[in-house]
Amino acid sequence: MIPAYDLLNLRLGFRTEDGLFDIQLWGRNVTDETYFLSHAAANTGAITGTLGDPRTYGITLRTRL
Repeated sequence: MIPAYDLLNLRLGFRTEDGLFDIQLWGRNVTDETYFLSHAAANTGAITGTLGDPRTYGITLRTRL
């Protein structure tokens, strides 16, 4: 079983009134929670798991041509 967990994702954006420019600041897993997407046991007894993404930040800029 994988225990329950919470993730905090944030996004803050600004768009010009004419829609020509759009800028967004974003963060995923802002609290840097360590969590498993899956756990599995092999025939050999080895237990493997896949970790989720760590804290990630970015900026997105869009424009219309």
